[in-house]
Amino acid sequence: MVISFSYSATLLSFLIQPSKPNYIRTFSELSSAVQRGTHKAVFAKFSNPFFLNSGIDHLVRLGEIILQNRWFMEFSKVHSEAYINPHSCQGINRNIAKVIFADRDDVYISKESMYVTPLAFAHSK
Repeated sequence: MVISFSYSATLLSFLIQPSKPNYIRTFSELSSAVQRGTHKAVFAKFSNPFFLNSGIDHLVRLGEIILQNRWFMEFSKVHSEAYINPHSCQGINRNIAKVIFADRDDVYISKESMYVTPLAFAHSK
């Protein structure tokens, strides 16, 4: 009798736990979600050639869909939440995203990188 109650309690506790959200974590997963039509991906217009010329099938397809749908962000909305919702994501510099969304537990910031931009500085001689 004790075993069956224990089993029932364990099963019940498993069943009533809220399911963990299935975040999109990689560009491959993002591409699949966009191709299925469940998500929208908004990126800066200058970043789309990186997708299209990557030579990686899922990135090329993602770039094609972004181009076809004109899912390019307006720079006036970059620092807002205009493009962040359960079925849409925004391509953004990771450091900027951390500043804007660091205190938000409802926003996931991916760890994957698309490209690296060399940063330099200039000063007078």
